[in-house]
Amino acid sequence: MECRVAVAVLAVGLAMLSACGATPPPTRGVSLSSGFVSLEHRSSMSSSFVLIGASATLDGEPFGAVSVDVSPEGEAQGLRVPLCLGRRTVATGMHHLTLELTYVGQGYGVFSYLRDYRFRARGELDVELPEDASGVAVISTGYENGGAATPLEDRPSISWHVDVVRFEAARGCEP
Repeated sequence: MECRVAVAVLAVGLAMLSACGATPPPTRGVSLSSGFVSLEHRSSMSSSFVLIGASATLDGEPFGAVSVDVSPEGEAQGLRVPLCLGRRTVATGMHHLTLELTYVGQGYGVFSYLRDYRFRARGELDVELPEDASGVAVISTGYENGGAATPLEDRPSISWHVDVVRFEAARGCEP
């Protein structure tokens, strides 16, 4: 909201300068438009991993975070996916998104030791909000990298899918 107000005030000020015959100051590097960035998370992890936390930043500022408690016995309900981690109005141009996922191991019988382990996946993405777009909808997916010979701690990974939204009706997720 603040960003849109500042853009509107700047645009009105430039229009008034122009109407008075004054030369407006150069706007090189200054964007007069804005849109949204949204982040939705999905999962294709096996039942050996339960998502218990997700936190994201956009341009170094907190963007969204969710977590669940794990019982002393290691039982975790896990987060329901898909989940919307955030949506924010931003200026057009490049933006940096980071995501950290936390999983707890899930196993029964001889594999119950997995409940004592925490696994993390971290991903970074640079996204561009073009001048002619109303927003960028980012979808992250947690997946298992490698195969049976890959150590468990190296398996959690993040893949990204980016949709540039050209019409406000086609909105990204909303928390």
